[in-house]
Amino acid sequence: MAHLEQRILIRTDLNLVPGLVTAQVAHLHAECMRNHILHGEDGNPTNEVQISYTGLKDWLAEPYVFVHGVSNPELLDLYIEKAKDTVPVYKWSDTVYIEPSAGNKMVLDNVLIGAAFGPDSSDDIKSLGIAQLDLLWQRIPEITG
Repeated sequence: MAHLEQRILIRTDLNLVPGLVTAQVAHLHAECMRNHILHGEDGNPTNEVQISYTGLKDWLAEPYVFVHGVSNPELLDLYIEKAKDTVPVYKWSDTVYIEPSAGNKMVLDNVLIGAAFGPDSSDDIKSLGIAQLDLLWQRIPEITG
């Protein structure tokens, strides 16, 4: 089995400031652990794919995390659907404040911001084609001798 990794997709069409993007990534990154703790090793409510406690613990010791931008909600939905029943997917919705024009601000409630895929086998996640999207950030553990 290939190493475990997590890929996170964030919508870039919302034009969130960097601090808000960072907060949304943190929510998504933690969602898989929260789900795992709340539902246990056998209870992923998103789909039938499971990650063992040992696998999650190993991944937390050396997390491979990649954050990609996705240009619209339809493309995000496409990747979520593609992952169905193969890779754990965790969606995150939040309230967003946008400024469609100068001086005109809007508040949108319960907007899908992004999704976290995995942690799961890098081979399984690679099959989704997420790696072809623009990379916003990555965290790869240092290899020490």
